Amino acid sequence: MDFKVFETPATFRGSGPYRYKMARCWHIYACLVVPVLAHAQVPPSVPELTLDTLEVKLAQLASKFPGVTFAFPREETMKGWANMNFKPVQNENDAAAFTDLFLEEFSKYPIELIKLSNLKRVEFVERLAVGKQYRAAVPDYEHEVLYYDVSYVRNQRYSRHVVHHEFYHMLEQEWNGSAFFKDQAWARLNAKDFMYGTGGSEAYGHGDVWSFVHPKPGFINLYSTYGLEEDKAEIWAVLFVPDNWRLVQKAVSEDPILRAKVGYLREFARSKSASMNDSYWRQVSGEVVYPPTPTRKTTH
Repeated sequence: MDFKVFETPATFRGSGPYRYKMARCWHIYACLVVPVLAHAQVPPSVPELTLDTLEVKLAQLASKFPGVTFAFPREETMKGWANMNFKPVQNENDAAAFTDLFLEEFSKYPIELIKLSNLKRVEFVERLAVGKQYRAAVPDYEHEVLYYDVSYVRNQRYSRHVVHHEFYHMLEQEWNGSAFFKDQAWARLNAKDFMYGTGGSEAYGHGDVWSFVHPKPGFINLYSTYGLEEDKAEIWAVLFVPDNWRLVQKAVSEDPILRAKVGYLREFARSKSASMNDSYWRQVSGEVVYPPTPTRKTTH
């Protein structure tokens, strides 16, 4: 059934879990009532949402990152891959803010690195989930697509982190053959008796595992301990967000395992793009690189 989608009135908007309940109620209302009122005038207090006003932002992204397509899907979708599902964007303000944030963060990468990643498409959605588990972002490795939930833009620091975290998973997939590549060189950096969990999905429902609390040597947060792939992606992400990097800087300066992991990823990046040298990291991370930057053989 085709139906029009409306922006949720300000008085109906909530936050956190309440926001999703409100959004679901309003979505059901739109599905049931709008087809009946298809020829009725739309009340001024309930403006019709059109994504056409965001086309200029998509064009801006496409011109900045040639070869990558950017889109706001207009139909809700459930994909067989990982049981992923999402809804079309309803909140235009969130969509506009997130695309601006994405442009700012993704512009930190050398164009050559993005081309080498083989990323094909980025889609901005709402109520993104794997099964019934809400996610801020989901990578589709098979089709080289990244999905981002624009509603998370209300937590700017977290959204910036997520942009880079998910992109790293795509890099791992492209260059090491699997986003879940068990990098033995990385694993050897940890304490000999340490064992990772069974993956990032296991962390959901276990409270705040994302805060940078340096829970044990070699790890910036608890989420990093759930999987080697999450450990790498978490450290990669903090390197690109100065506000987050400042939160882990002390731990990195005092923890030789963390310093080695930071050096490993920086050297990995430099092996793919020569411009990602110490000067680059000083500019992107907003700090002086801890000398010396380890030179080690990374898995390519």
